[in-house]
Amino acid sequence: KGEIVNLFEENKGSKFARTYGPVTLPMGGSGVLVVSNRLSPEIAEAFATLNDSYRSYEQLKLMRTPLRSSHGLTFSLITGMILFAAFWLAFYISKQLVSPIEELGQGMQRVARGDYETLLTGSGDDELGYLVRSFNTMMFDLRSSRDEAERRWLLTETIVSNLAVGVLVLDSEHRVILRNSCAERIFGRAISEGETSESLLEERLMPLVGGMLSTVERSSDRISVDNELIMQAGERELRIVCTVGKITTDHGAREAMVVLLDDVTELSIAQSTLAWREVARRIAHEIKNPLTPIKLSAQRLQRRLKELPGKDGQLVQECTNVIIQHTDELKEMVNEFSNFARFPEVSPTPNQLNELIQETLQLYSSAHPEISFVVKLEPKLPIFGIDKEQVRRVLLNLLDNAIAAIKQAP
Repeated sequence: KGEIVNLFEENKGSKFARTYGPVTLPMGGSGVLVVSNRLSPEIAEAFATLNDSYRSYEQLKLMRTPLRSSHGLTFSLITGMILFAAFWLAFYISKQLVSPIEELGQGMQRVARGDYETLLTGSGDDELGYLVRSFNTMMFDLRSSRDEAERRWLLTETIVSNLAVGVLVLDSEHRVILRNSCAERIFGRAISEGETSESLLEERLMPLVGGMLSTVERSSDRISVDNELIMQAGERELRIVCTVGKITTDHGAREAMVVLLDDVTELSIAQSTLAWREVARRIAHEIKNPLTPIKLSAQRLQRRLKELPGKDGQLVQECTNVIIQHTDELKEMVNEFSNFARFPEVSPTPNQLNELIQETLQLYSSAHPEISFVVKLEPKLPIFGIDKEQVRRVLLNLLDNAIAAIKQAP
């Protein structure tokens, strides 16, 4: 083709660099000029290395696209693994960070619902570990405060329920928030929590108690007012001393109103009985004084004038008998007043109760033959100290009531 070609050839362990080139001969025609140069071993080795590198380059050049694809795939896989590891590590770290916070939030919700047994698990010296430990410490304090509050409330309820007076605690709208059994006994029915004072009290009592509540509410001091009420409990009439007070905080803010109801009915009856006894004692004293001389005078007239002849003597006897009889009746009435005016004195003496019962029943069995009296006594009953007259009075009352009940039965 008329081109110059450079070749490297090896012959008998030696390497030659030959150049082949076309030439034109003087006689005409053409030929090939060959120039050979034997290479030194160092250059031959370097040339071989270069030649190998060139061939390797050519091979790599041919494999560039497959290598690029394989390397790209490898790098893509490595990148994907790195990204996956990064995302997994990020999610793991976020879970480690968010999980205690979520658990803390759930714990706060349980505490808001009243579950004070909630405790968080977690350890560490970081901020989250400190937060978890602080939450658990707060829960221990809340449980201690709750137990102490429950103990005090139970003590308060026990004290209030065992008071001998009725207790009603009202809120700012006069609704019942605390009551005891004595208050329910006074009102004669169960009192429900949240019931208003208007529904509890009678219509005629509400203005009086409402005025007492208003007076205490308007007062800036911790005062209490009381008044006496007359209440109906079924067929009974109760005399109640009502006291209204205010429960305030240390800063003077009103928290509740307390109403105390003291049943003084029995005390009033006892005072009235005592007053009537005093009246009876004085009447008996004033009446009893002239009865004895009247009776003695009548008896003296009867003895002195009993020998008068005719109708005069009979009239004197009748008149003096009437005077003596009515004097004895008045004296018996005075004795009844005297018995009412003082408490009976007990004088126990050794007596046989069975004999006393039989003596009393014998009187009634003979007076009421239409009634059959069945007596069952304990034969081994010993002799012991009893007031015979008072026990006889008890037996008489029991038998009178029994006989009256039998006669009234249809």
